[in-house]
Amino acid sequence: MIGIVESDLPFRIREAHSVAFARKLQDGGYILQIVSQYETYELQRQRGGPRVFKTLEPLVGLLTKLGVAEFAILLDDATVQSPATAPWTRAPHSSRPSFRLDKSPF
Repeated sequence: MIGIVESDLPFRIREAHSVAFARKLQDGGYILQIVSQYETYELQRQRGGPRVFKTLEPLVGLLTKLGVAEFAILLDDATVQSPATAPWTRAPHSSRPSFRLDKSPF
């Protein structure tokens, strides 16, 4: 897994076959991971260490600002293989929580 900072996020999100995942941490909060065709990236703080979002709202706001319409939420320790397949395009399995955010709710 490679750490990236927020300024690199637009490039990683737009890579071919990349999928954004919010992973719920055991002690609360969420981290953002981008799985591309070649690598898994994790959003880091400028000073190092993962950037932890206390709730989904700021994470959704960041992804919306970048034009992301769909992302997955992992509520367990599931691993995502590279190249990633968006969860909403795969056959259902036991670990498949996801969230869809559209620009218009109507």
